[in-house]
Amino acid sequence: MHRPFFGHAIQYPQRFPILVKIIDAQDVLSVQVHPHEQAAALFGGEPKTEMWYVVDALPESVVYLGLRAGITRDQF
Repeated sequence: MHRPFFGHAIQYPQRFPILVKIIDAQDVLSVQVHPHEQAAALFGGEPKTEMWYVVDALPESVVYLGLRAGITRDQF
């Protein structure tokens, strides 16, 4: 499937194992929640390891990770 990109040396799965998105976010984005490995397996999926690489941003731009200090799961 991916031989033009990788060649013939290694056998690869039927789908490319990396998802790349280029996002031109001009507004607030939605909250992203991904299940851990065991939960994903229960539904036939897989965990989603994610990385963001910010190419350019305005000085007031922010990226949030986690919940505000003191917020519990129940409050969320």
